[in-house]
Order: sequence, then C-alpha cells, then structure tokens
Amino acid sequence: MAASDLAGLVARYARRFHAVIGSRHHVASPLGAWLLLALCAPAATGAERRELVDVIGCEPEEAAAIAAGLLEVPHPLVAAAAAVWNVAGMGDERWLSGLPASVERGPIPSQDEADEWARVHTLGLIERFPITISDEIYLLLATALATKVSWDRPFELAPASALGPASPWGERLEHVLASPQHVGHSAFVASTAQAGDVAVHAGRARDGLLVVSVIAASDVPAGDVLEAGYGLATDLALGRPTCRSGMGRCGRCTRRCRPRAPVSAARRSFLRGRRTARTTWPTVGLASPPQRPLWGRAIHGRPGKRPWPGTPGSDSRPERSAPWHL
Repeated sequence: MAASDLAGLVARYARRFHAVIGSRHHVASPLGAWLLLALCAPAATGAERRELVDVIGCEPEEAAAIAAGLLEVPHPLVAAAAAVWNVAGMGDERWLSGLPASVERGPIPSQDEADEWARVHTLGLIERFPITISDEIYLLLATALATKVSWDRPFELAPASALGPASPWGERLEHVLASPQHVGHSAFVASTAQAGDVAVHAGRARDGLLVVSVIAASDVPAGDVLEAGYGLATDLALGRPTCRSGMGRCGRCTRRCRPRAPVSAARRSFLRGRRTARTTWPTVGLASPPQRPLWGRAIHGRPGKRPWPGTPGSDSRPERSAPWHL
C-alpha cells in the first residue's frame, strides 16, 4: 500500500477519533490508535467485524498486514512499538498466535514494568503507562509512537503586537513565536475543499521530518479542518502542488481559481489577519517561552472561538521533543 493510501485511511479515522475525544485541547495519535485496532481486527467476527471494517477503512487482514509492516520496518526517526499481554489461558489463542513477531508478548506486567515500557518506547516523553494495572485485567494491548524534533532553524521570539490589532492574542500574550525567513519554514494561506481558506505552516526538522500546522476560521467544523490538514500535510510531504490563495492559477487547478461566495463575519475576520498568520504564531505562555518542551502535532486543526493557541514543538531553544502523528 502506498504511503498516501495509508494516510487516507488514518485521516478518515482521525475525524472519528478526535470527535470522540471532544473539542478540548488534547494531544493524541490517530495512527497509534488505528494500529491498535488493526492488530485486533482479525479476531473480530460477525457484526463486530463489519463495524471494524467501517472504522478502519479496509478489511481486517489488510489492516493487520499494514500494521505489521509499520512495526517491523519503522521509520528510522520514529520509535514504534506494540504489545499484547494476557493471563495464561485467557484470550483467543488463534488470534494471539497470529500476531506479528514485532508485537511484544507476555504475561500482564506490573505497574512498574508497564511504566518502564512506556518510557522506553516513547523516548522518555511518557513516563507512566496511561492506565493503572490491577488484578482485574486479563488482556492488555498497547501501541506507542514517538519522535524527537530538532528544527533546521528554530522559531524566533517576537512581541505579541506582531500578531496585529485584530488578534485577541495580542493583548493576552507578551511574546509569540515567529516563523523565521528560512527555507525550512513555509507559511501560506491554502484554499481547501473541506475548510475553505486555511493558514498553513510547514516546518522542516532535521533528518527529514515535516511538521504541518493548520488553522481555519472559528466557524469551520473541527472535522473539516482535520481533513483539510491531513490532505495538505500529505501533499506537502509527497511534493504535490497545493492550491494557495492569492496566487491566481495554482499548481493543481486547470483554470484560474474561481471567486468564492460571500463568507461569514468570522471568516472575514480570519482572512483579514491571514497576512500576519503567515509569519507569526501565538505561544502557550503569558510572558515568556515556557520552561518545558511544547508538545507538537503533525496536524494542528482545532478551530474554535479563538485561534489555535500554540505552534509545533519549539521555543527559542533549538532542541524540542514532540509526539509523532501522521
């Protein structure tokens, strides 16, 4: 399966995944959860199997093969792991015996052992296993994906006034992170079928990682922004042309982009500030860059009543860590 096909499956699942979590600020990996479902899927039968096919977007055997390939030959910059622990005699033995060799197997771990597994397989980014181990657990499954991001060129510190008078963050913050004038940083406004015009920042990290952030007008549903973000990230990673607003004939369209219908007041406000959005991004902090690593996501797409309050994983220091998300 091509990388773009897998990205499509995960993007489709991500809409459902983030909708379940809700609109609150969160850091989560749809790919990590999809891998877990893909490993479990061959054990399902009947209605449960049909439901899983709808959720993961392909047949269970195909999903399991994709998961096995990702775990057996992971990206060199990404720590990828999966484990299935069970009480002896509990669980579908046929399914357990068919798990890929790259999936760790064994008895239910102690809390200390589970915490250590989480630390090792997330490069120390997650120090504790996300659940409490108890005697009631007889089958436990886990996946982990992590990477460390070190920018080719770090973000620069700028006064919050650089966001412009229309930005609500200009009064709430003292400093923001500014995208430097560097080939490793690209900021633009893209036209998308799902979310209309969105502001995009693509930052290249060392060794080939690409971190893409997307923000839309506050009236655009979060699921639409996620879908647009996944599409843009895939296009940028694969070198495909993107439809950029204000550039006339884009690389994807066969004709000059058509004018859009009148937009809402919220979107007009967003578009008025798009020139600023190309170069400056608000930080999570009130006076100075935070003293702890900022978590980043390869896809940022949370439109709400205020702009996305952060930028992917860096302050003024060059080395930053962030979980890896497709």
